[in-house]
Amino acid sequence: MRMTGVTGLAIVMALLMVNLAFADSCEDYCDPGWYLVVGGLTGFEQFRNTEEADIGTTLGFELRGGYRVLKNFAAEGEIDFLSGFRLRTGDPTVGDLEVDGTVFTANVRGYLPFERFQPYGLLGIGGMYARLRTAEAVGTICSPGFYGWWCNGVYGKLDDSTDFVAKFGGGFDIYVTEHVAINLDAAYVMPFDKLSELRYITFNWGAMFRF
Repeated sequence: MRMTGVTGLAIVMALLMVNLAFADSCEDYCDPGWYLVVGGLTGFEQFRNTEEADIGTTLGFELRGGYRVLKNFAAEGEIDFLSGFRLRTGDPTVGDLEVDGTVFTANVRGYLPFERFQPYGLLGIGGMYARLRTAEAVGTICSPGFYGWWCNGVYGKLDDSTDFVAKFGGGFDIYVTEHVAINLDAAYVMPFDKLSELRYITFNWGAMFRF
């Protein structure tokens, strides 16, 4: 079932409102301070007007840096790199295609600060770069490297574009120590204008380091 934007936004807003009731319930794991999250992600396509297409999932990695302002509020910057959604065209003259790219967002988190286990809602806005390319390399380029010459495949770029994007979702941090936590979350990513068809759901997993 495809997640609608209205439903997802309603869930996030409910979490952000409810968290105020629990703002004083955390003692050892909610101090203000900087944090860094490093991890991976899986993207599940929710593309519009592509019901007949066979589109796979994508893998990638994420990098986040932020500041916990209050017990129940944090602000962060996030970069997601997507390896590519594969579009199986079924046309041997065209071959398979891939949509890859990068998403940068500025996010806010509203926490339910329950000591070591801390759920949160997330809202973000930023930009998305997406590229449509061939799934298979169309050539090879070689360059000198530290260990001698190395070669890399070159893909044919068919189109690319950049536009605004919004995301909303939620997740939780599970603290192993006061400075290290496991971070898991899911978000609905909604580009606008030229990239509005390329909506997807991302599941992120990573490690958080607090300073």
